[in-house]
Amino acid sequence: MGNQIIGNYIGTDDTGTKPLGSQGTGVWLYGKHVLQNVIGGFSSAERNIISGNVRSGVCLMGRPYENRIVGNYIGTDVTGLRAVGNEWRGISIESGFNNVVMGNLVSGNGGGISITDPGASGNEVIGNLIGTDATGTVALGNRGTGLNANESFNKIGGETPAERNDISGNAGPGIKVGWRSTSDIIVIGNYIGTDITGTKALGNGSDGIRLTEGTYHNFIGGTTKAERNIIGANAGSGVRFAPEGGKFNFITGNYIGTDISGSGSLPNQSGIEMGKSSADIGSSKFNFINDNLISYNKKGSVVINSGKGNTIWRTSFVDNMSSDSDS
Repeated sequence: MGNQIIGNYIGTDDTGTKPLGSQGTGVWLYGKHVLQNVIGGFSSAERNIISGNVRSGVCLMGRPYENRIVGNYIGTDVTGLRAVGNEWRGISIESGFNNVVMGNLVSGNGGGISITDPGASGNEVIGNLIGTDATGTVALGNRGTGLNANESFNKIGGETPAERNDISGNAGPGIKVGWRSTSDIIVIGNYIGTDITGTKALGNGSDGIRLTEGTYHNFIGGTTKAERNIIGANAGSGVRFAPEGGKFNFITGNYIGTDISGSGSLPNQSGIEMGKSSADIGSSKFNFINDNLISYNKKGSVVINSGKGNTIWRTSFVDNMSSDSDS
């Protein structure tokens, strides 16, 4: 309890540029009595370089809680400009709860951040660069998904610029929500597929956000400008309901296919897509899509391949390449 891990090179040589990683995890917090520890800090002197390890850079397991992972470079060298990735994940929260992951650079790893296993709830992922270099303007992607949210009741992003995650440049989806009927994930105020300015393309190699495996009652965006996600320039859909689908999810108030101004073109393939084919009918149902701006996407704004009972209202469609809604 109350320990600090600050200013170390964990998995690199003493220059912070070459991998000399452990055969396991760089930093491992284990057990229900592990609480209120801090890994890193808000100054460059307190920053840990946690890179080059065979497993994850940082792993929380066995229900540790109220720990803070702050301001580290995880998967890069000391400059934050070159990948020295951890082979598995940058940060893995496995059953830990009420932990905060804030202000880290998590890039160049097998996967970015993963929240998984029963009991991994109440965690906040805020103010991180996930898949870019330290400048936030160049892709330095994780080789898989930027962020996996596989357990319920976790928060990604926030209502202030300091809480905004930039999740861009990853080889897989920016964010994947879904495993064991995940619910009540809040995704607000993030840039997904753009650079740190929200104006230039830095797309993920698949969907911006993917909802799958029976996810329900999750919230992408919100009713205020501060809660808006900018979801653009991704190689797949801006938001995609995979064939396994989901229900009672809310996609609200986002800019999908545009930059932060709402007028610059940063197209995804489709703005929002449900299902894969008519054979999946009913897999995506009773979802609410409202008050979004969906513009400039290459294959349509809202494409419903399958599903039922979904509601689309008060959403603006501007200059998408095909019809506003296909079914």
